[in-house]
Amino acid sequence: MKKLFWISVFLLYTAIAALGQGLFEEALDQSEEAGGAPGNMYGSVRNVLYAGNSKEAGGIYVQSLYSQFNLMTEMKAGSYGKGVADLRFRSGYEFDKRFSEILLREAYGEVYLGPLTIKTGKQILSWGASSFMNPSDRFSPSDPAFRSPYPDDLRLGVWAVRTDLLVSTSSTLRFLWLPLYQPSRLLFGPFDFPEELEIRDADDPLARLDKSGFGFRYDLRTSIMDLQISYFNGYRNDPAITADTAIFDPATFEPRQIDLAQTPFRIHNAGVNLTVPAGSYLFRFEGGWMEPYGDDAPAEKPFSELSYVFEIEQSGPEISLIAGYYGKYIIGFEPAGGDVSLLTNGFPSAETLFPPGTIPDMTMVESYMSEQIAGFNRLYNYQQEEFYHAVYASATVSMFHELIDLEMPGMYNFTAGELLLMPSLKFNVTDGLAVQMGAWFMSGKAVSLYDMVAPVLNAGYLVVELNF
Repeated sequence: MKKLFWISVFLLYTAIAALGQGLFEEALDQSEEAGGAPGNMYGSVRNVLYAGNSKEAGGIYVQSLYSQFNLMTEMKAGSYGKGVADLRFRSGYEFDKRFSEILLREAYGEVYLGPLTIKTGKQILSWGASSFMNPSDRFSPSDPAFRSPYPDDLRLGVWAVRTDLLVSTSSTLRFLWLPLYQPSRLLFGPFDFPEELEIRDADDPLARLDKSGFGFRYDLRTSIMDLQISYFNGYRNDPAITADTAIFDPATFEPRQIDLAQTPFRIHNAGVNLTVPAGSYLFRFEGGWMEPYGDDAPAEKPFSELSYVFEIEQSGPEISLIAGYYGKYIIGFEPAGGDVSLLTNGFPSAETLFPPGTIPDMTMVESYMSEQIAGFNRLYNYQQEEFYHAVYASATVSMFHELIDLEMPGMYNFTAGELLLMPSLKFNVTDGLAVQMGAWFMSGKAVSLYDMVAPVLNAGYLVVELNF
């Protein structure tokens, strides 16, 4: 029965794609016969500098310096659909390495079939409406360490088929299919680990129908409220860290090689988002439930959890304010005793690892590594405590007839003891030329995630961008 379902889904999408291709070619022929311009092209040239300050580097140093050329094209096919591509060229220096890369961030086609819209290809996905945290979205991949002041740049494209069915003038039913897994990049990507330790890239599940992800979302938009109800079944964007290879000196028990893996696991994720307007204010609630499952899920997978956001937003012609609370409850929570010194200080000496009077053996070494890996997964997923509480706020001010834009977002996690500040000041020199400066500042209590990555990621930045 399950195989029959997936075969039916595959045949349905194949038929729709074939129909859409015929309509697209027909519409292009009509545009050419009419002599009209079926699309447009626009883009930007961006120069970015991030400067950090570290004792190890001897003071202020260049963390990232690169030039980027973005080209966005849009080809319309009359009233039948369109194709969109976002191509980016980036070259420079970042985290002690020179690089040159070409990235096809998005490339998708849309086909319009009456009340049905089909969007197929590589695209940026985002569910939920909260400003800082989206409990409804646990599958959209991102690169949180990417050096850009624009939050959207941190999102990664993923191959997907998305269908939007217009149920009524105020409601839409969306279906999503993700045939390939695209993991998020971990926040500690630029982090310098001990010499003997390496974290491999995430494993890639087989590209089979039973390994793909799917979901649906119902949207209702009226004058009195916006409502979203969603469900997703597939691989979570953040994989679990698991043990892969460990080679030790049999005489001294010192590690010669420790390889950790990023192992994907499947989840159920259900979410609800409710936004109610009141004059110039928006009151928003978003909640999400996430549960890992599957026989092949690693033992290091996170606990199930409930997350919830309460947010208020006020928009004006020159000032916009957002304030909110984010909370999380860990279902089935159990305290863990493992720390993360393996990732920060390296493997301990035999004198430290084995208490006096004990006979050294590999069982104790394996137990130590298991506790360390479990501790890091708890740390990264914010599951070291049963409840988490955080607040956030953001103020955006436009001055001198939109010549200067000031943004001051920040977030503080009371449970983890972590602070994030991202102030920025932007000068709109002309309609297409802008100069922006700001900072990315993270701080956390000892042995917190922010405490680990702050020395590498804290920086001030300068951006000069020309749009055309």
